[in-house]
Amino acid sequence: MMFGAFKNHCSFSLYKAEFMTDNEIVEKVKAGKKFGFMDKLKDVSDLPARKILVSYIQELMAINEKGTKKETKCPFEGGKSYLPANFSISILF
Repeated sequence: MMFGAFKNHCSFSLYKAEFMTDNEIVEKVKAGKKFGFMDKLKDVSDLPARKILVSYIQELMAINEKGTKKETKCPFEGGKSYLPANFSISILF
């Protein structure tokens, strides 16, 4: 789970949402919402009922305890990052 607080809203994201059993959450992940569904909460009433929220947290804890891994893709070709041959840390300062 990830939390974010901003000036006018907060976010509550479910990092491994695609492994959850709630079809609504899984469908939102498939539709392009990478981390579940609670993107812009502007009021406490935007949260799901306490019982539902607790069940989400418990389900995600179980997913983590099983050791379920999320597939990650390296943004670099071949899966390795590299520095150009002429790169020097001194050019940054």
